[in-house]
Amino acid sequence: YIADVTPPEDRARGLGLLGAAFGLGFIFGPALGGFFASEFAVAAAGSVFPAWLPATEFSLPSFAAAAITGANLVAAYFLLPESRPPEARAASREADGESRLAELADALRTRGLGTLVVSFFLVSFAFSALESQFIFLTNDQYGYGATENAVLLTYFGVVIAVVQGGLIGPLTDRYGEYRIAIVGAAMQVFTLAAVPFAPLLGEYLPSVGPLLPVGPTLPAAVVALAFVVTPLAFGNAVTNVSLNTLVSRSAAADDQGGAFGLTQSAGSLARTFGPALAGLLYTAVDFWAPFVLGGALMIPIVVLLARLDVSLLSGAGETTPAETPE
Repeated sequence: YIADVTPPEDRARGLGLLGAAFGLGFIFGPALGGFFASEFAVAAAGSVFPAWLPATEFSLPSFAAAAITGANLVAAYFLLPESRPPEARAASREADGESRLAELADALRTRGLGTLVVSFFLVSFAFSALESQFIFLTNDQYGYGATENAVLLTYFGVVIAVVQGGLIGPLTDRYGEYRIAIVGAAMQVFTLAAVPFAPLLGEYLPSVGPLLPVGPTLPAAVVALAFVVTPLAFGNAVTNVSLNTLVSRSAAADDQGGAFGLTQSAGSLARTFGPALAGLLYTAVDFWAPFVLGGALMIPIVVLLARLDVSLLSGAGETTPAETPE
């Protein structure tokens, strides 16, 4: 959708804004989940729910997520306009299906789309390992529960929203998506692997006093975790936007949906198997194993992107932005 409504030179900004919206979801989602998991919310819901409807710290966040998803479906159906004008859609319907598949296959082989799909799979696999095991790590190492983890994930979302909403545009204007993708992946090599060892780093860092006139002092171990998580969130934010922008440049204008479909399918596949393997490593090997694996998976991304002939992407995916229907 973003590829349809933005010119190539503004695509990173558009995708950055979309990523910032995701970051805002990361801010408000954990906070809302933490609220619905609180004793107050559970008790309040239990007093009004019928006996057959469970009101627990696990069910209430799930019910809230389902309601938000339903509202999103309704809003998208009634409020989101079609991104392509009628004549473009008619031309797409008349296009030979086999030729469209051949175009995508050609992009996979010769335009670098295959490299980007593999990179998207690996970064999604690595990050899903972090997402699925982070709460277990913080519970085991810090004794954190749902509320504390909601605060940490909210902070993570703040960093993503700031980077993708405000910084990605100037960064891509100055350095380009290709360089930023490599730097972001390289940052995650070290920061993903460092997450489980943040308590050890905390032994060498001081505690931090209240950030506001009133508030708690942050223990050194928490300061160390923020010290690691901040560049991790930054690296992930710039990598995702940059990869999506490069994907858009790798496919012809009529194949934008197919190209993004391939990358999103790769990401979904990674998020299916990533948490399962991460959980197995956490329990069968040790708490650090899934995070170190995640960092290791970022290394081939750096290598693949460094070997990518970015000139193959130039000019692909260029299209005149569609006029938004009234």
